[in-house]
Amino acid sequence: MNAISVQPVVDMRKVRRAVRSPKGNLVLVLGAIAVIALTTEDASHAIPTVMNAVGAATLADIIIQRIERGIWVFPRRESCPG
Repeated sequence: MNAISVQPVVDMRKVRRAVRSPKGNLVLVLGAIAVIALTTEDASHAIPTVMNAVGAATLADIIIQRIERGIWVFPRRESCPG
């Protein structure tokens, strides 16, 4: 029996729309800055720092949404809330 591997299909229209949004532009710019910073910093220190910052921003977004809307809203697609 032969197995056929199926590649996941990415809808490029959604990707283009996300990148053209202000939040998408911000993610691209901050990602580029993080990559540049990793070339000059020790990765064992820089990566946990960036991950902690992303986690703190996500937690802050969850709490703010709870206060404003009165319901728990969790980020689904992006890990960088805007």
